[in-house]
Amino acid sequence: MESSSRGSRSGACCRRQPHHLFQLHRHPVDRPARNLGYRGNRSRHRRPRLLATLVPPGGPPSRPNADQQPQVLCHRPAGQGRRCAGSRSRHHGFDTDGGAGSGGRYPALVHRRRHRRRAYGDTRSTNPSTETWEYQVKLARHSHQPILLPDATSPWESLNVFNPAVVHHNGIFHMLYRAQGHDFVSRIGYAVSVDGISWNRMRDPVFEPHDSSDSRGVEDPRVTRIGDTFYMAYTAYNSEVSAGSAAMPYGGGIVPMFARSKNLVEWERIGPLVVGEDNKDHVLFPRQIDGKYVALHRRWPDVWIAYSDDIAVWDPADMTPVYGPRVDDEAAWDRKSVGSNGVPIETAEGWLLLNHGYDDDHIYQFGVCLVDLDDPTKVLARPTQSIFEPKEIWEVRGDVPNVVFSNANPVVDGVVYVYYGGGDHAIGLATCRLDDLLDFTVNG
Repeated sequence: MESSSRGSRSGACCRRQPHHLFQLHRHPVDRPARNLGYRGNRSRHRRPRLLATLVPPGGPPSRPNADQQPQVLCHRPAGQGRRCAGSRSRHHGFDTDGGAGSGGRYPALVHRRRHRRRAYGDTRSTNPSTETWEYQVKLARHSHQPILLPDATSPWESLNVFNPAVVHHNGIFHMLYRAQGHDFVSRIGYAVSVDGISWNRMRDPVFEPHDSSDSRGVEDPRVTRIGDTFYMAYTAYNSEVSAGSAAMPYGGGIVPMFARSKNLVEWERIGPLVVGEDNKDHVLFPRQIDGKYVALHRRWPDVWIAYSDDIAVWDPADMTPVYGPRVDDEAAWDRKSVGSNGVPIETAEGWLLLNHGYDDDHIYQFGVCLVDLDDPTKVLARPTQSIFEPKEIWEVRGDVPNVVFSNANPVVDGVVYVYYGGGDHAIGLATCRLDDLLDFTVNG
């Protein structure tokens, strides 16, 4: 997120009903609402009214359902064919599912010209000179409703749950999510799921403020597994602009930090990536490159890369910019600022990076780019179109309006699971097949 200010929502579209306190509109709005205020703009916000129990009339699921799977859907114009949900594709005789036997990388993209398979949400035109298709991929929402909501009975997660890290390990989805109670202090909770949709969460947070350096919260976790250790990148937010923290326009200061764990529950703080600057949205690559730890981070307004022999010590001399906002394009969705989403995805074509950005209206959207495997400072492809934007009422009118923000994009059986916070209030899920997303990134 570009701000830690927590004002209220700019409006409420809710109705009190029996058996559940609030019911969301099931149909999406046509476009993000503009001029509703933005992160860090306290003057535009009122005291929050909870959307906390956005539970469907039938009530929440009592336990995970192992047979339930997220829908992997193709949004297409009428008259165009569609691919079966969850089906595998084969390109010239080899499987592109990226499952067992892929050796940790997902298969190389086969460049398809005249008869390229149709993709999610494609808006097509033909180029007579090259006879290639132009199309766009859009992430498909699993549901109109969030998959994880605040718990009104909990003192530390009664107001907002959002911006989770998700790791798929030993056949289980593990979520570390940011949560806030009425004190607006961010803590990190832990939940598990067998299907990535229905979650069982621990009663108490697993990571929370411990001294004056993070007294206002620990925010926006991103978890990377390297070897047998899990590393969490998070932002420490404090009340005062202490030595080493960067002053924020909405008060207090931030420091991008790292922690590590063997079990995702007990965490040991390591130290900062940098100090004394507006820097966050940092995430580790899932393996070392040339014997060094590598991290993406947001040195406003650009995405930078950093290298280190020791994860506890990062030298600013080993940091360089990778890409930035498209400031010269007045119509660009990311013309104001950009930042990283979840852990980079290693493919045979390069590192696939999901990212976020916003424009002058502070409407957050997702995009994607591809960088070189051996030298991630080299951008190989970066489509101009976004792949996801605020649409549902709880994304457009949440605690902070017009925000979708993701810290997690694990790949399971060839499907990219994009977990995101909507309106800084609840957690949603969108999906896309990896081969389609990679194809769009290279050829879109």
